[in-house]
Amino acid sequence: MNSAIGQALRFCVFALILLSLAPLSYSAESDEVWLLQPIVQERATGLLKAYKKTGNSLKLFEIQEINNAGNFGKIIYYERQTSFSRQESGLWAIVGAGNFTSGAAAGFSQTLSLCGLITLLTTTNSATKLETNTPIPFGKLFLPCGIRTSIGVGTRVRVADLRTDYEDICSPIPGTKFTYHIENEAQVKTTGLFGRSTQVSAKIDVLCQVSSSVVQAKEINPGMRGDYLLVSCEGTAHSGQKSKTDYAFLIEPGVYLILSTGGGAQTTKVQYKTVDYSD
Repeated sequence: MNSAIGQALRFCVFALILLSLAPLSYSAESDEVWLLQPIVQERATGLLKAYKKTGNSLKLFEIQEINNAGNFGKIIYYERQTSFSRQESGLWAIVGAGNFTSGAAAGFSQTLSLCGLITLLTTTNSATKLETNTPIPFGKLFLPCGIRTSIGVGTRVRVADLRTDYEDICSPIPGTKFTYHIENEAQVKTTGLFGRSTQVSAKIDVLCQVSSSVVQAKEINPGMRGDYLLVSCEGTAHSGQKSKTDYAFLIEPGVYLILSTGGGAQTTKVQYKTVDYSD
């Protein structure tokens, strides 16, 4: 019996050693600096010529209601603080930090965006802490083996190509339709016991419909100013995967906010609980 206990303890210690050798956190940054291609920068800033600048910053607290088929009908919630800051170029820097309410998972993101609609460059990092207490059978005994670990995921994405003929994409006109095409490059790295790195790319065509009339922004949140336009966009990847996203284009300060998004096996609805303007 003492021998069985000793073997179980050695197995548990070995597992803990393996996990301790794996990195506990990961930053998507590397020695290679990711920049936008000059042609993408030129096309993005060219779309800002008609941009009506009505504000410089916006802070939000949002709750995402996520329905994933893999959760068998169970809704999960993600809370996030987001800060929008207009840059001298007219592009928006967006910083977000949040966590799932149901577990020990948290994330952080930094994004350079074309008026909140098109993510030009982004870096995200997330970490999930796992703690298990697994009984290990040895003979007639079941010995507890507690294991703690952390799984990190670092992702960075940039637009490699951007095309549109709609010059008012950042100041949409009521009742109009517009299209744009993007090609994304992404690097994903996971850490932990089974960490790995992957690179993927995607080409997506998007069709958007702008509502014919404005709606008071206070219907989204009482603290929001002015009006918004509902903009519904459908994306089709060259792989055949489809997605649909509804945005509220806030006329002040001139950014798109996601109201709902869906594609494949998951849909997400977003509620904005608090809002703060810094003029």
